[in-house]
Amino acid sequence: MKALIVSEKNTLVTQYHDVFKENGYEIITYNWVLKALDNLEEIDPDIILINISDYPRQWKVLVQYIHTVFGDKSPTVFIASDQTISEKIKKEADVLGCKEFSKKEINVQSTIQDDNNVETSKLILNTDIIEQKETNITEAKIEQNDIKQEKSSILQEPLNEIKFQHPKTKELISGKIKNYNDPMFLFIPDFKSTLKLLRFGMRINNAHFCFDEKTLDINIQVQGINEDSIEMCILSENK
Repeated sequence: MKALIVSEKNTLVTQYHDVFKENGYEIITYNWVLKALDNLEEIDPDIILINISDYPRQWKVLVQYIHTVFGDKSPTVFIASDQTISEKIKKEADVLGCKEFSKKEINVQSTIQDDNNVETSKLILNTDIIEQKETNITEAKIEQNDIKQEKSSILQEPLNEIKFQHPKTKELISGKIKNYNDPMFLFIPDFKSTLKLLRFGMRINNAHFCFDEKTLDINIQVQGINEDSIEMCILSENK
């Protein structure tokens, strides 16, 4: 069994390392989101723990990418933070199929279940989160259905996107690909503030390019900056 921890802070890695180790998990850690994305399929983890305080904007992109890569066989994804996680973030995590890791000590137990004479291992995590009691079963079922529908709509979106690190600040930048006509394409950043970070002629290496079920690591160059998009060119050295 494998546990993948994505965190820039060693404190979080140390906090959960022993918990996983004691329960027989091989632990792989990454402090660079792009490297984690590149190696997801090769690692094939059973559990992924993301420190969202390190990646406040990128963690949702990573979770959606995990679901896209693994589909119905997606590993269990947990989020953790060195700060209190807001109710808004908890709801977003729930929609994306994540679970929250407690900031306090987590008790992990490995149990064996017998189902038609086949033994399976299951990880049980007991956190300090107080589960809300259902005051109305009907309302709870309706809310659960709404969450499932919202999650389904998120995961069915086409994964025509690109991710890369800013060549100077190393900030992770992500967005959608539009009007792709090799070697040119239009980059629509997830956050409009990104438009101020890039300059005409800027070269970006090792961009993670996903388009029409194709995934490539390419070098690109900024060709033009518009009001809400950036014109990009795939450099010929990639071909």
